[in-house]
Amino acid sequence: RRVHGGGDLVTPCRCSMSYSPFPLVPSRVRSTPAEISVQASSPSANAVVAITSYLGLRTQFTPSDKEISYGAVSGLANVVHAILADRLSAAELTTAYGQDEKAIFEWIDAASKIKTSLADESAVALNAKLANVSFCAGNRVTVADLALYGAVHDLVANANTAERLSALHLTRHFVYTQSVVADKVKPLTLPFVAVEVNAPERPLTSRNPKAKAPDAAAATPAAAAATPAAAAAPESDKKPKEEKKLSKEERKAQRGEAPAAAATTAAPAAAAAAPAAAAAPVDVNIAGQLVLKVGLIRKAWVHEKAEKLYVEEIDVGEATPRTICSGLREFIPLDKMQNRKCVVICNLKPRAFVGIESNGMVLAASNAEHTVVDLLEPPADATPGERITFEGVTNGPEEILNPKKKIWETAAEHLSTNDKGVATFLHLPFTTSKGVVRAKLNNAKIR
Repeated sequence: RRVHGGGDLVTPCRCSMSYSPFPLVPSRVRSTPAEISVQASSPSANAVVAITSYLGLRTQFTPSDKEISYGAVSGLANVVHAILADRLSAAELTTAYGQDEKAIFEWIDAASKIKTSLADESAVALNAKLANVSFCAGNRVTVADLALYGAVHDLVANANTAERLSALHLTRHFVYTQSVVADKVKPLTLPFVAVEVNAPERPLTSRNPKAKAPDAAAATPAAAAATPAAAAAPESDKKPKEEKKLSKEERKAQRGEAPAAAATTAAPAAAAAAPAAAAAPVDVNIAGQLVLKVGLIRKAWVHEKAEKLYVEEIDVGEATPRTICSGLREFIPLDKMQNRKCVVICNLKPRAFVGIESNGMVLAASNAEHTVVDLLEPPADATPGERITFEGVTNGPEEILNPKKKIWETAAEHLSTNDKGVATFLHLPFTTSKGVVRAKLNNAKIR
């Protein structure tokens, strides 16, 4: 039974249901606006606006001394639960909440406790929870993400760059969720907030030994996060020489000791810069620039001039198979490489390995010690040439990546398998039309 609050109508919010993060069907009660009592411009009110506008539910707000209420129900989590239970069918609710309804409402309840700034104790706690996840619950946008986006909207809008950087993961979540909402809700019911969390505090690394160090007085949260990299400046200044040395060693290795895998060797300077890189947010949409495809190894053989390399002919749905070199010889027996499904990144610049041009890279999962390595495994019935997708990410054109932009290197740092062996990028599963890509190793690095 629905109970509506009273009062004068002040702010109608009527949005079309052009898209939702979960498939919905027209509900018999959706045409009647839900009457919600709120305090003006409260985080909870914005959270409800974000959820209902995204789901195409019409709402009407009336002023109240309570932060938010819906009939006899008060509190953000309770109100959201009541509105959705009132407006959605049982099947829609099951789809909307996914497998963890309890976790969703724990996130919504936590979002309602953020009141005055991104430095609130509750905001700090949520920022820490988001450090290793892309979404609040599950692997896609849910009502929990929408509620959090709405609850912090005004706080992010009014925060300066330093304050946004201090809540980096919360800000990153806001930016991504806002982009998802902006794609589907037109016009936006909450004003769009332009966020540049990397500037102007992000320090620039100079290769010039004579370059002056940044003024300590200009230190910011971003500069503080980059301190390890700044301390390593003398090492990074030598980077050009180290790169020359590595290339000579590689030429020597071509006479019999090629790299252990087709992935590039990390330079010491890159390792020194890792703390700074870890502090910078990674745009999940970078995955759309990677052309990852299901491959089928038609034939594999030992490289005649490199003791650690296999050479494979891999069908990736093109007119002819691709020739690819992989440093898997010491990990996988040759007979296990034949007629086997795999995942190939297809838009790397071709590279020569001891006289054989390699046109791509086969992805494999590795344990931390790099003593156990095995190929990623697409579903058995996946079609060679099908492009891997990621929830909420639009795949871009199939063009060769510019090596200078380090797109692959940046993305590769965030490839791993989860505790169920599912291959992920920033916790988004590698997905095909037949299911997700897996590996035999759980919680392993993908390289």
